Amino acid sequence: MKNVSGKISLAKAVFISLAVIMLSVLFATLPGFAYDKYDLQKKPAIEKIRVVLEDNYPPYSFRASDGSLHGILIDQWALWEKKTGVKVIIEAKDWNSALTEMNQGKHDVIDSISFSDERAALFDFTKPHSSAEVPIFFSKNISGIKGIRSLKGFSVAVEKGDIIADILRDAGIKSLVEYDSYESIIEAASKGEVVVFVMNRAPAMHMIYKYGLQSEFTSTDSICIIELRRAIKKGDTELLALVENGFEKITQSEYREIDNRWSGFQNYNTDKIASYIETISFFAFSILILLLVWNYALRRNVNAKTSELTAALSELESSQEQIRAIIDAMPDMIFIVDSEGVFLDYLSRKQKESLLVQPEDFIGRKIADLFPYDITAKFMKGIDIVKNTGKNTMLEYGLGNNHYEARYIPLSESRMLCIVRDITEQRLSQEKIYQMSVYDEPTGLFNRNYFENELGNIEGECKPGMAVVMCDIDGLKLVNDTLGHLEGDAYLITAANIIKSHFADSRLIARIGGDEFAVILERATEESILKTKEKIKEHLTLINQSERLLPISLSIGYGIVSRISPSIADAMKEADDFMYREKLHHKLSFRSKNIDFIKKMLETRDFITEGHGRRMEDLCITLAYRMGLSQKDVKDMALFAQFHDIGKIGISDSILFKPGRLTEDEFEEMKKHAELGYRIAESSPDIMHISELIFKHHEWWNGSGYPFGLKGEEIPLQCRILSVVDAYDAMTNSRPYRKAMPSEDALQELRRFSGVQFDPSVVDMLIDILASPDALPSQYNPS
Repeated sequence: MKNVSGKISLAKAVFISLAVIMLSVLFATLPGFAYDKYDLQKKPAIEKIRVVLEDNYPPYSFRASDGSLHGILIDQWALWEKKTGVKVIIEAKDWNSALTEMNQGKHDVIDSISFSDERAALFDFTKPHSSAEVPIFFSKNISGIKGIRSLKGFSVAVEKGDIIADILRDAGIKSLVEYDSYESIIEAASKGEVVVFVMNRAPAMHMIYKYGLQSEFTSTDSICIIELRRAIKKGDTELLALVENGFEKITQSEYREIDNRWSGFQNYNTDKIASYIETISFFAFSILILLLVWNYALRRNVNAKTSELTAALSELESSQEQIRAIIDAMPDMIFIVDSEGVFLDYLSRKQKESLLVQPEDFIGRKIADLFPYDITAKFMKGIDIVKNTGKNTMLEYGLGNNHYEARYIPLSESRMLCIVRDITEQRLSQEKIYQMSVYDEPTGLFNRNYFENELGNIEGECKPGMAVVMCDIDGLKLVNDTLGHLEGDAYLITAANIIKSHFADSRLIARIGGDEFAVILERATEESILKTKEKIKEHLTLINQSERLLPISLSIGYGIVSRISPSIADAMKEADDFMYREKLHHKLSFRSKNIDFIKKMLETRDFITEGHGRRMEDLCITLAYRMGLSQKDVKDMALFAQFHDIGKIGISDSILFKPGRLTEDEFEEMKKHAELGYRIAESSPDIMHISELIFKHHEWWNGSGYPFGLKGEEIPLQCRILSVVDAYDAMTNSRPYRKAMPSEDALQELRRFSGVQFDPSVVDMLIDILASPDALPSQYNPS
């Protein structure tokens, strides 16, 4: 019974299911039950929307010369209108006005807006529909701009209301100049009013070409990527859904068709484009006609030239000796190799002496059999490039102390020419030029050029605790003028070595001026710098005790990056001011010592002895009094007598102490001591007032002296007095190369040259003084 009832239940279930299916099909065919799937779509409640966007944002939106709107966004909204049936009213204006009116509720949708937290409080945003690269554009006359940090100190132009302005402000760039539109920024740039600006790359490039600024401005890599969206009033979810759904109905192929339509967009209006196309077409047609004429002429001449070419080829084949001569004249080594790196031939017979292995020992062998692995790998890479591309290639390699350049030139599919040239001298010259451009010659430190370039990088890494130390050699000019520039360079080297030894952990040390050095420290405190400064002074004291005729001294200033000096440039200025204050203090402290230094130099070179200097001074003073000079002039006369020959410090000993007569060239060199003495005196405050006397003390009464050829009373009286006294003292006192002459003989010489070399009145006065023993200084008084 159970089996029977189960079968009945199963049959009943199958019958009921078939009945339901048949009824469903029947009802579906009846007119009252038939329906179209499209009947379920309801017409949207929103019949039109107002869209606002920027009117100068190519290729997305822009106005043609007639004022009509064009661009990617205009075409997309037109297609959206078609897909949704909702009327779209587009208004375009400058971005700031568009954003302001959207905030005021005058529009339903704003297009191509970037998301920000501030804007998110006012609007709801769609998904991004595109993105925009944002680089920094700047004049090619400016260097050092690499990113946002490097914009500090520049006035940067941005569009008013652009989110880029907020990004720059958040990064600490405050000097922003806002313009109503991108085009107003470019227009200002064309007038030279803007040299740095930040905007989206696509419209920027369009307008730069439009205004012809492509050769004047360049750009960095993108500093950020901005996503462009559409936004509606906050909370209007119905409109947001309508906008997004409408754009989702646009297929990818339709999007691509719109993008392709504007992908070649340039910065010219349609009138210009039509004009350019017409001009290009004309020239293209003209060129075509010319080519046809030319082709016809060539075809007429080709047969006539074929025989000539055949003859030329035959002649070329017979000129192998000439080619050989050319190859032999070349300074290169020329090989033929195959694609497997096997040497097939060597063509440069005259360059065999440059080979480490002779041709008979390498022809038929592989490169790998003769060269190390690294060089072989380079050679084979070059061969592979030629084999795969059919183009010439070049590589460089080193072998021992020499550098070589190898060029590969294809001859056939499996053979190529390898031309090798020794470029050792060229590389050494390049290295030397580089060294000269970066390093200071005498000290070996970095030079000012390198320092200034590196300073820009350091500025970007500036942080509290970094410091600048400035050092200046005191009195280097006096050293150069008195001891010569070689000795001055020795002082520079000593100072550089001292600075290097005490700032060994510095970021950068450079000589940035004639006597100035700069040190950049990455971590420093005022206490650590002062300790180092004291150690340097102790080091200098030790050196000056044992090595220096003129002591070496450094003025040192420092500046530390802090709230007061927030940048490296500020710290450097602080260090420079500090250093110059100390230099002024040193100058005042050493002033009284200059005379002692100069006397020490004179004594060291044996220019004066105690007796000679004393005699000169006393006799000059006596003559000066008798000639009626004032007390001040007499005092200057005493200094003049001691230091008139200070310039001889810079004259070679071989000339200065030569026992015989000087040659013409030697005498010209000796004459330079007057000018050198003048420069030394000008560098020494205590004898600066007698520098002119030192310059003119070799002038002759008749005008045949030097350096100016002054004559008679044009020569200062002190110089005329010293000229007579110096000659008398030289004749009456023994020198290493001659004996002293009697006083009467010396006076006779003075009389003989009176009116020629000497002032007659000074000669007569000296004779009168020497005739009165009581008027003589003790050194000249025979009693």
